[in-house]
Amino acid sequence: CEEWHNFKEFNDWFVVNYVQGWEIDKDVLSRTLYSPTTCIFLPEHINQFIKHWASADCIDLRTSRIKTRLCGKTIQLDCSDMVDAIEQLDLLRELTLEKYIFVLENENEMTDSKRNSIAALKSLLSQYLRCV
Repeated sequence: CEEWHNFKEFNDWFVVNYVQGWEIDKDVLSRTLYSPTTCIFLPEHINQFIKHWASADCIDLRTSRIKTRLCGKTIQLDCSDMVDAIEQLDLLRELTLEKYIFVLENENEMTDSKRNSIAALKSLLSQYLRCV
């Protein structure tokens, strides 16, 4: 965004919102724009999960096998057909996002920035469930 072309503006936002050890993310709220209203901070593993959320390369079209990384582990499922594979992948994504939200909500030190990140993830989950 134009506002962040001025480093001072970006730095002011960064100092207020930064969560130590977390990464800046635009994908949950925008997918295309880095700005104060479209960026949040997320733990690295959640950020990677969101980035690869829509990845279609995790379903092998020939075998209907799902192979993806969730929670830092490779998961492989053999499904009966493509419909089953898509349903199983949807369920994996839903449960993983719910787990991440639960863990974040139960962290000891809650800040406004963390609350904003949790609200954005809940909104993403809600949107996803309406589409599934």
